[in-house]
Amino acid sequence: MPTRESPRLRFGWRQAKYMTAAVSALCSLAATISIGFAAHKKEDAAADAIAAGMFAVKQMRLGEALVHFSHAIELNPKDAQAFMKRGDTYMQLGQYENAIADLTRALALDRTMARGYTYRDRGYCYVRLKKFAQSIPDLTMAIKLMPEFPQAYDMRAHAYEKLGRRSLAERDRRAIKELGASPEACRLCGKGKYLLHQGKCHEALQAFNQSIRESPNYKWAYFWKGRTHQRLGQYQDAANVATQMIKMDSQSLQGYIMRAKANCELERFQEALADCAKAIKIDPRIADVYLIRARCLKAIGKYDEALRDYSASVSINPTLSEGRLQRAMLYVRMGKPQEALDDLAKLIAVNPHDHGLYLKRAEIYRKMNKPAKALVDLNQAIRLHPADEFAYLERAETYMALGQPDKAVPDLTRSIDLDKDNAGFYLRKRAEAYEKMGKHELSVKDVQQAAKAKGISSRHERADD
Repeated sequence: MPTRESPRLRFGWRQAKYMTAAVSALCSLAATISIGFAAHKKEDAAADAIAAGMFAVKQMRLGEALVHFSHAIELNPKDAQAFMKRGDTYMQLGQYENAIADLTRALALDRTMARGYTYRDRGYCYVRLKKFAQSIPDLTMAIKLMPEFPQAYDMRAHAYEKLGRRSLAERDRRAIKELGASPEACRLCGKGKYLLHQGKCHEALQAFNQSIRESPNYKWAYFWKGRTHQRLGQYQDAANVATQMIKMDSQSLQGYIMRAKANCELERFQEALADCAKAIKIDPRIADVYLIRARCLKAIGKYDEALRDYSASVSINPTLSEGRLQRAMLYVRMGKPQEALDDLAKLIAVNPHDHGLYLKRAEIYRKMNKPAKALVDLNQAIRLHPADEFAYLERAETYMALGQPDKAVPDLTRSIDLDKDNAGFYLRKRAEAYEKMGKHELSVKDVQQAAKAKGISSRHERADD
């Protein structure tokens, strides 16, 4: 006769069954949350890598930019912006097939990517490869999305001409004239941009000036001419071009931004601040404007206001690494080293090969009286850039702070070898190290050599901005 199960026992089995199911569900939920956090972390890292790439492009370090954009794609293969930026970089390098592949992927991920610029750039690549029929749909879409941009019309007119469709080419040329630019002005402007991307700034200026002579109201020729003056460090010339743009159009956002940046470089801070205010009134969503205004405010000692603007630039465009770096340096000046370290940690996470970031962080650690941590960063900076005399100097001074002058001497010797123009300064530093080691004769010898050498009282000043 089968034994009868007690109600308590049945309840216990049922309870265990439900608890097992609950634990299983919680584990599943935890795994899902963990995966979600991991995915979110990768997306953030990808965004930071894009920021690093954009900064490299701005510095015309295109090979380095490719590395950053490729890293972003590895982290987040569904990031349309990463493909678009890498495609644009390939285009600047003349690698048109690679550019087309990346721009195509960007459009597949996001059809609204960067308005019509992606279609225009892919169309341009097809034109450069003489694939005129394939360029037409892209240039047509670019014109639909950006009807005020004459270069797309000009490229399409060229493609139509090559395909023997002269009536359509003439129609596009008439459209260009209605926009205030002749086809020749567009071509000259395009030539200037190409030369500028190749680093041939003076030749680019000639092309932009020719474009302006051809069509005196063609604002994009003025814009690129001003950008070229900025690249050459000719800030007064850039300010003059920007003023011309503003005279042509009192709501010229590009004109106010260009003039603000030029005035900031020329230390005309009040004029720059006035132009920033006008630019923000026209469009309050441009991160670069807040960066320029923050630099001006910092220069005149208004640190709290500058900090708000740096934070605004980071908030508007989290992928803009320059805003985070400048904010970190301002935190240092305001006596907030931990906040600076937080910003630098985020920058280093996505720019692990930028030796300058390690130098900045080491500098902060030294100010916080943490020489051991500074030493770790200085070692990494030297591994990444073994020819930076300043890195050896900083490490030597850190060894001195740690009471290890014997280790400081080889670094100071290396600084002397790398920077003979300032040998006097390093010799005096080495003399101090020898003195602390009890090697008085060697110390005296270095002091005597320093008196004869260059750079007795000089030192590389590394600005914090």
